[in-house]
Amino acid sequence: MVDCAMRHDEALIVGLDATEIETVRLHASRNGLSVTDAFADIVERGILSVVDEVVQEEDEARGKPCTIPDMVGFTINWASSGPYASLNDADIRFVEAVMTMSLREALTVVLYKKSHKET
Repeated sequence: MVDCAMRHDEALIVGLDATEIETVRLHASRNGLSVTDAFADIVERGILSVVDEVVQEEDEARGKPCTIPDMVGFTINWASSGPYASLNDADIRFVEAVMTMSLREALTVVLYKKSHKET
């Protein structure tokens, strides 16, 4: 398994086991790259795949303004992979209920504070 450490928020130090190093060497020889260039290529491919996933999740998480007067709404877009994908319908309904209560409470507090500032 790959080990990774951060040095002074400037550099990542990566440790590979023998199998992982051999994979990097094979990638290098098959593509005519140095071992360091092959590792950089592998890391870049991994980052690009994660970027695509993160961008898609961020786009799905952005909501649209509610068109019903005097109402605030939100939409939850559940991930199709990762730990949140394992939630069942009961889990999702519970999370939605808690979020709705939290939203209602937060809106009430903000409106209450605004009403007292205006008087």
